[in-house]
Amino acid sequence: MKYVRLAIDFSEQFIHPVHQRIVEHDGLSRDRLLYGTRTTGPDTFLFAVEGDRQLYEQALEDVPEISFYELSNPDTTSSPGTFFAYIEQEPITPDEQLFAVFERTGVIVVPPVDFCTDGAARMTMVGRAERLQTTINHLPEEMNVTIEQVGNYERLRGGFGPALTDRQYDAIKKANACGYFDVPRSGSIDDVAERLDCATGTASEHLRKAQRELTEWLVNTTWR
Repeated sequence: MKYVRLAIDFSEQFIHPVHQRIVEHDGLSRDRLLYGTRTTGPDTFLFAVEGDRQLYEQALEDVPEISFYELSNPDTTSSPGTFFAYIEQEPITPDEQLFAVFERTGVIVVPPVDFCTDGAARMTMVGRAERLQTTINHLPEEMNVTIEQVGNYERLRGGFGPALTDRQYDAIKKANACGYFDVPRSGSIDDVAERLDCATGTASEHLRKAQRELTEWLVNTTWR
Protein backbone atom coordinates (compact mmCIF):
# COMPACT_ATOMS: atom_id res chain seq x y z
CA MET A 1 0.00 0.00 0.00
CA LYS A 2 1.10 3.57 -0.64
CA TYR A 3 0.83 6.78 1.33
CA VAL A 4 0.99 10.43 0.39
CA ARG A 5 1.42 13.38 2.74
CA LEU A 6 -0.38 16.48 1.49
CA ALA A 7 -0.51 20.14 2.37
CA ILE A 8 -3.81 21.67 1.24
CA ASP A 9 -4.06 25.45 1.04
CA PHE A 10 -7.64 26.73 0.99
CA SER A 11 -8.93 29.75 -0.88
CA GLU A 12 -10.43 32.57 1.17
CA GLN A 13 -13.92 31.25 0.42
CA PHE A 14 -13.07 27.65 1.38
CA ILE A 15 -11.04 27.98 4.57
CA HIS A 16 -12.94 27.06 7.73
CA PRO A 17 -13.63 30.07 10.00
CA VAL A 18 -11.88 28.44 12.94
CA HIS A 19 -8.83 27.68 10.79
CA GLN A 20 -8.87 31.28 9.58
CA ARG A 21 -8.78 32.43 13.21
CA ILE A 22 -5.69 30.27 13.78
CA VAL A 23 -4.01 31.92 10.80
CA GLU A 24 -4.85 35.43 12.02
CA HIS A 25 -4.06 35.16 15.74
CA ASP A 26 -0.75 34.36 17.41
CA GLY A 27 -2.64 33.02 20.42
CA LEU A 28 -3.55 29.83 18.52
CA SER A 29 -0.74 27.74 17.09
CA ARG A 30 -2.36 24.51 15.87
CA ASP A 31 -5.68 22.68 15.59
CA ARG A 32 -5.13 18.92 15.24
CA LEU A 33 -8.07 16.76 14.15
CA LEU A 34 -7.75 13.42 15.92
CA TYR A 35 -11.05 11.77 14.94
CA GLY A 36 -14.18 12.64 13.02
CA THR A 37 -17.52 10.95 12.30
CA ARG A 38 -20.14 11.83 9.71
CA THR A 39 -23.73 11.06 10.69
CA THR A 40 -27.25 11.78 9.49
CA GLY A 41 -27.21 14.67 11.96
CA PRO A 42 -24.29 16.93 12.85
CA ASP A 43 -20.76 15.77 12.05
CA THR A 44 -18.71 15.14 15.19
CA PHE A 45 -15.01 15.89 15.66
CA LEU A 46 -12.32 15.60 18.32
CA PHE A 47 -9.46 18.11 18.15
CA ALA A 48 -6.28 18.64 20.14
CA VAL A 49 -5.66 22.38 20.21
CA GLU A 50 -2.52 24.35 21.06
CA GLY A 51 -3.09 27.89 22.25
CA ASP A 52 -5.45 30.20 24.08
CA ARG A 53 -8.58 28.29 25.15
CA GLN A 54 -10.72 31.42 25.45
CA LEU A 55 -9.74 32.62 21.98
CA TYR A 56 -10.56 29.21 20.50
CA GLU A 57 -13.92 29.12 22.25
CA GLN A 58 -14.80 32.51 20.78
CA ALA A 59 -13.90 31.20 17.33
CA LEU A 60 -16.31 28.31 17.84
CA GLU A 61 -19.07 30.66 19.01
CA ASP A 62 -18.72 32.67 15.79
CA VAL A 63 -19.49 29.67 13.55
CA PRO A 64 -23.29 29.24 13.28
CA GLU A 65 -22.98 25.66 11.96
CA ILE A 66 -21.37 24.52 15.22
CA SER A 67 -24.34 23.41 17.29
CA PHE A 68 -22.47 22.05 20.32
CA TYR A 69 -18.95 21.92 21.70
CA GLU A 70 -17.16 21.00 24.89
CA LEU A 71 -13.59 21.90 25.81
CA SER A 72 -11.31 20.16 28.27
CA ASN A 73 -9.24 22.05 30.81
CA PRO A 74 -5.90 23.11 29.31
CA ASP A 75 -2.66 21.36 30.14
CA THR A 76 -0.78 24.18 31.89
CA THR A 77 2.50 22.23 32.02
CA SER A 78 3.18 22.95 28.34
CA SER A 79 3.53 26.19 26.41
CA PRO A 80 1.38 26.87 24.53
CA GLY A 81 -1.22 24.99 26.56
CA THR A 82 -2.94 21.99 24.95
CA PHE A 83 -6.61 21.12 25.38
CA PHE A 84 -9.18 18.94 23.65
CA ALA A 85 -12.31 20.07 21.82
CA TYR A 86 -15.34 17.89 21.10
CA ILE A 87 -17.39 19.58 18.37
CA GLU A 88 -20.74 18.89 16.69
CA GLN A 89 -21.15 20.77 13.42
CA GLU A 90 -23.85 20.91 10.78
CA PRO A 91 -22.49 20.19 7.27
CA ILE A 92 -20.41 22.98 5.70
CA THR A 93 -20.07 22.93 1.90
CA PRO A 94 -16.23 22.92 1.64
CA ASP A 95 -15.95 20.13 4.22
CA GLU A 96 -18.63 18.08 2.49
CA GLN A 97 -16.96 18.44 -0.90
CA LEU A 98 -13.67 17.26 0.57
CA PHE A 99 -15.28 14.31 2.38
CA ALA A 100 -17.12 13.33 -0.81
CA VAL A 101 -13.86 12.98 -2.74
CA PHE A 102 -12.38 10.68 -0.09
CA GLU A 103 -15.52 8.55 -0.01
CA ARG A 104 -15.75 8.30 -3.78
CA THR A 105 -12.15 7.18 -4.28
CA GLY A 106 -11.98 4.94 -1.23
CA VAL A 107 -8.71 6.24 0.19
CA ILE A 108 -8.15 6.35 3.93
CA VAL A 109 -7.24 9.60 5.68
CA VAL A 110 -5.01 8.62 8.60
CA PRO A 111 -5.29 10.94 11.61
CA PRO A 112 -4.19 13.40 12.71
CA VAL A 113 -5.00 16.19 10.27
CA ASP A 114 -3.13 19.37 11.21
CA PHE A 115 -4.65 22.79 10.57
CA CYS A 116 -1.60 25.04 10.70
CA THR A 117 -0.87 28.73 11.10
CA ASP A 118 0.32 29.02 7.49
CA GLY A 119 -3.23 28.30 6.32
CA ALA A 120 -2.54 24.74 5.20
CA ALA A 121 -4.16 21.51 6.33
CA ARG A 122 -1.64 18.65 6.40
CA MET A 123 -2.87 15.09 6.14
CA THR A 124 -1.75 11.58 5.27
CA MET A 125 -3.76 9.42 2.85
CA VAL A 126 -3.29 5.67 2.41
CA GLY A 127 -4.48 3.42 -0.41
CA ARG A 128 -3.68 2.17 -3.88
CA ALA A 129 -1.35 4.45 -5.83
CA GLU A 130 -3.89 5.04 -8.60
CA ARG A 131 -6.63 5.92 -6.10
CA LEU A 132 -4.38 8.35 -4.28
CA GLN A 133 -3.65 10.09 -7.58
CA THR A 134 -7.36 10.13 -8.48
CA THR A 135 -8.15 11.73 -5.13
CA ILE A 136 -5.60 14.48 -5.67
CA ASN A 137 -6.89 15.11 -9.19
CA HIS A 138 -10.48 15.48 -8.01
CA LEU A 139 -9.97 17.82 -5.08
CA PRO A 140 -11.88 21.09 -5.57
CA GLU A 141 -9.98 23.71 -7.55
CA GLU A 142 -10.31 26.09 -4.59
CA MET A 143 -7.78 23.85 -2.80
CA ASN A 144 -4.12 24.17 -3.78
CA VAL A 145 -2.37 20.85 -3.15
CA THR A 146 1.33 20.32 -2.40
CA ILE A 147 2.67 16.78 -2.18
CA GLU A 148 5.18 16.71 0.69
CA GLN A 149 5.94 12.98 0.99
CA VAL A 150 5.16 9.75 -0.84
CA GLY A 151 6.16 6.17 -0.20
CA ASN A 152 5.23 2.72 1.05
CA TYR A 153 3.12 2.65 4.20
CA GLU A 154 5.10 0.17 6.27
CA ARG A 155 4.89 1.27 9.89
CA LEU A 156 2.63 2.97 12.36
CA ARG A 157 1.94 6.62 11.61
CA GLY A 158 -0.43 9.44 12.40
CA GLY A 159 -3.10 8.64 14.99
CA PHE A 160 -1.39 5.34 15.89
CA GLY A 161 2.08 6.77 16.27
CA PRO A 162 4.20 9.87 15.62
CA ALA A 163 4.01 11.11 12.03
CA LEU A 164 7.72 10.86 11.25
CA THR A 165 9.02 11.12 7.71
CA ASP A 166 11.07 8.21 6.38
CA ARG A 167 14.25 10.25 6.80
CA GLN A 168 13.39 11.28 10.38
CA TYR A 169 12.65 7.67 11.30
CA ASP A 170 15.93 6.57 9.77
CA ALA A 171 17.79 9.27 11.71
CA ILE A 172 16.27 8.15 15.02
CA LYS A 173 16.98 4.50 14.25
CA LYS A 174 20.63 5.10 13.33
CA ALA A 175 21.17 7.51 16.24
CA ASN A 176 19.91 4.86 18.62
CA ALA A 177 22.11 2.21 17.03
CA CYS A 178 25.29 4.26 17.34
CA GLY A 179 24.69 5.21 20.99
CA TYR A 180 23.63 8.80 20.48
CA PHE A 181 20.83 8.42 23.05
CA ASP A 182 22.88 6.42 25.54
CA VAL A 183 23.47 7.86 29.03
CA PRO A 184 26.26 8.75 29.05
CA ARG A 185 26.29 9.34 25.30
CA SER A 186 28.58 6.97 23.41
CA GLY A 187 27.89 8.21 19.88
CA SER A 188 28.14 11.69 18.40
CA ILE A 189 26.12 13.62 15.86
CA ASP A 190 29.04 13.06 13.49
CA ASP A 191 28.50 9.29 13.88
CA VAL A 192 24.81 9.75 13.04
CA ALA A 193 25.67 11.85 9.98
CA GLU A 194 28.12 9.21 8.76
CA ARG A 195 25.49 6.49 9.00
CA LEU A 196 22.95 8.68 7.23
CA ASP A 197 25.54 9.68 4.62
CA CYS A 198 24.75 13.37 5.01
CA ALA A 199 26.21 16.55 6.50
CA THR A 200 26.35 16.93 10.28
CA GLY A 201 23.96 19.89 10.17
CA THR A 202 21.45 17.90 8.13
CA ALA A 203 21.58 14.97 10.55
CA SER A 204 21.08 17.34 13.47
CA GLU A 205 18.04 18.89 11.78
CA HIS A 206 16.46 15.48 11.09
CA LEU A 207 16.93 14.50 14.73
CA ARG A 208 15.53 17.77 16.10
CA LYS A 209 12.41 17.51 13.96
CA ALA A 210 11.95 13.84 14.82
CA GLN A 211 12.36 14.49 18.54
CA ARG A 212 9.85 17.35 18.38
CA GLU A 213 7.30 15.12 16.64
CA LEU A 214 7.88 12.30 19.12
CA THR A 215 7.50 14.68 22.06
CA GLU A 216 4.30 16.24 20.70
CA TRP A 217 2.81 12.83 20.02
CA LEU A 218 3.65 11.64 23.54
CA VAL A 219 2.24 14.79 25.19
CA ASN A 220 -0.93 14.86 23.09
CA THR A 221 -1.80 11.15 23.34
CA THR A 222 -0.78 10.28 26.91
CA TRP A 223 -2.95 10.98 29.96
CA ARG A 224 -1.14 11.58 33.24
